Amino acid sequence: MVDYTLAEAAVLRPDPDDASIDVTGLLEGEQVSALREIGPWMKISLFRDGRQFLGWVHSAILKKSEAITFDLFDEPDGQSRSVKGSILTIRLSLPPWQKVDVLIEDGTVESGWLNTASTSSPTVPKGDADAKPEAAGELVLGVNDVYRPHLLLAEERTEIDAAALAAVINAEAAKLANGEWDRNSKASTSTAAGLTQFLAATWLGEAKKSRTYLNEHARREGYVTDANAISPGSEDKLLKLRFEPKMSIVAAAEYGASNLKALIAAGLVDDETGDDEKAQFIYLAHHEGLGGATAFLRGNKGYTFSDLAKQVGSTKAQKYLDAAGGNAAQAYRNWLNSYIQEHIQPERYRKAADVEAPLLGSDAAKELSQYDGTPIVLSEMSRNTGLAKAVQWRLSELGYLDPPADGSFGPVSTWALTEFCASNNISLKNGFNRSVAERLISPAVLLPEIAASGTWFDKVISYMRNRKYFISRHPDCKNIVYLEGANQDGTLNDDAPNKFNDLRIFFRGCLKKKWVISTGCDSFGFAKIRWSSRWPGPKPPVGNMPGEQHAMQAI
Repeated sequence: MVDYTLAEAAVLRPDPDDASIDVTGLLEGEQVSALREIGPWMKISLFRDGRQFLGWVHSAILKKSEAITFDLFDEPDGQSRSVKGSILTIRLSLPPWQKVDVLIEDGTVESGWLNTASTSSPTVPKGDADAKPEAAGELVLGVNDVYRPHLLLAEERTEIDAAALAAVINAEAAKLANGEWDRNSKASTSTAAGLTQFLAATWLGEAKKSRTYLNEHARREGYVTDANAISPGSEDKLLKLRFEPKMSIVAAAEYGASNLKALIAAGLVDDETGDDEKAQFIYLAHHEGLGGATAFLRGNKGYTFSDLAKQVGSTKAQKYLDAAGGNAAQAYRNWLNSYIQEHIQPERYRKAADVEAPLLGSDAAKELSQYDGTPIVLSEMSRNTGLAKAVQWRLSELGYLDPPADGSFGPVSTWALTEFCASNNISLKNGFNRSVAERLISPAVLLPEIAASGTWFDKVISYMRNRKYFISRHPDCKNIVYLEGANQDGTLNDDAPNKFNDLRIFFRGCLKKKWVISTGCDSFGFAKIRWSSRWPGPKPPVGNMPGEQHAMQAI
C-alpha cells in the first residue's frame, strides 16, 4: 500500500460518488493508505483510535508521504530510537501520544509510540488535538453491539465496510426475542448453523483454505494439518467453531470477499461497484453458493416451486408464482431480488449525518451568519433576496420547505419558517431577527428522520437520501415518489407502455409502515388508483375518477 497525507480536510464516502453519505470526516494532515484508484477517486484505509475506516476520497487531495526522521518510543516516556519512514497506521491516540506502525524505507514495518507534542514528531492532523472528527458513518449496531470488535476485525481483513458486513449478517442470522443475532441457531432444513449460517461442507472448506482466519486458527489448534487437511477426529471440533461469533463473522466476511472476487473476475459484478452494493452480491453468493450466484446473475439457473416454498412457505410461494404467470424460476428470482433489496441496507448500520451542522462555506450560511439582526417583517422578506434565499435554503435542508430557494418569500415559506420557530421555541412576534437566524444555523429541535419501515420502500428512501433528493419530514406534509416500471412489491417489470405498471407512492414524513400506492394516469395528468392497491380510506363514489388529490386527502 502507498502512503499519502491529506492536503485538506475532506469527507470519506462509502462509494466513489459525491452524493453518497458520509462515512467520517477527515482532517488535514491525516495519514492514509491507498488501496486502489478509479478515475478521479482513490479508495483509502485510515486507522484512527484503534479502528479502521475504509472509503473513497478525491485523489487530488492526497499527496505522497515523504520519509521523515522522528523518535519512536517503546512506550510513552520510555526508550526511544530514531527511525526514518512514514506512518502506516495510527492504532491508538492518548494525547499527546499516538501508537503507530511506521513503514521504514527498506519496506519493513516497526511499531511504537510517538509524542505528537515533540518537535521531532511528524506533522499531526490540524485541529483540536483532543477532539475527534465527527464520525457520521460510525457503526450503529444496537443490541448487536457486542459483535462490534468482530465486525471491525472482519473489515480490517477484507477491506469491506463493517456496516455492509452487518447488513449481510443481519439478513442471514436468526434473531433472539430482543433482536440480537442468535449465535447458537441451527437450520431445521439443512446443515446450516451458527450466527452466519454456514453449511457444514462450506465451513470445512473454509477451514482448509490457506490464509483464511478460520484456517489460521484451526492450524494453531491442530484441527487442520500443515497440508491443510482436516486432522483425524477434528471435524466435529471444527464445526463447533461456527457457534463462536468471531470465527463465524470473520469467516463469513472472508468467504463473501472471495466469492465477490470470483464474480468480478467472471465479469458479473463491476469492480467499481461500491461496498454497499457489493454487500448485495456477497449475500447472494452466501445464500445461493458461488455456483448458484453465478447462474443466477447469468439468468440460466432453473428453480422449482419447491425451491421457493422452502424459503417462504407454500402460501407465499403460490402468490409469487401467480404474480410471475406460473413461471417458477421467475417467481424465485422475484422473491430473492426483493428480499435482497429490502434486507441488505448497510445505511441502517451507520450513524446518520448530523443535519445540525451549518452550511460551512456556502453562500447561504455566510448570509445567515453575517445578518446584522435588524428585525424584518415577514411580508417584507422578499425585499432582501439574498437573506430570503438563505432562509429558504436552510429550511429545505431541515426538511420543512421544498427547494429551490428563489427569494420569493410567500405564504409557503412563511408557513415553513413559522413551523420551524414554533418547534424551536423562537418567537416571530417581532419578525425575522438575529435569534431566528442563529437558531436556523444551529437548531435546538430537529424534525425526526424517516424511520425504517421494514419494507422494500426503505430502499427508495435510502436512494433519495444518497442522491440528496428533498424529503419533507414535517408530519403535516406529504411526499410523492414516482417509480417507473415497478410492481407493488418493489420488483421491476417490463415497463410496457399503456399499462398499469408504474407506481406513485405517497407518504408522510413520519413513515411508519403506511404508505399509499397510486398507479396509472388519467387524461388530466392525475394518477388513477387501482383498488387492488394499498388504500387506507373508502373508495370515492362510483363515477368519480380517483386521483392524487384523493390519495393526498387519505394519508
